[in-house]
Amino acid sequence: MDKKSKFIIIGLAVLTLIFLILLAQTSGVKENLARLNDDLKKENSALKLKTESDAASLRSLENKVNQFSREIDTVSQDKIELQRRYDLLSKAKDELIEKLNQAKTQLQEEQKPQAAQQQKIKIPWKLT
Repeated sequence: MDKKSKFIIIGLAVLTLIFLILLAQTSGVKENLARLNDDLKKENSALKLKTESDAASLRSLENKVNQFSREIDTVSQDKIELQRRYDLLSKAKDELIEKLNQAKTQLQEEQKPQAAQQQKIKIPWKLT
């Protein structure tokens, strides 16, 4: 039994050594996985902060776009109102020019008979 005992003891020692090596490797892998898990959690937190920051930036830009849209609508309404006023003023100007031309024509027609009468009246004497 000595040989069998030695064989069993050596076998158990080898198995123990193999288990210790496997335990050490498993422990190292576990530590690596724990570190990787921590790194991924940190990266996840950083990405969440960036996402929140980007979402806030997006909301800010959307608010600016909405504000610009409102300003464009206001300017467009102002343009329509100014165009309407311009058209009214242009029409009034055209009417005033037409009235002025009519008054000018009427004045010229009234002055023609007076000029004709003045030409008919001749002064019979001359002063020398």
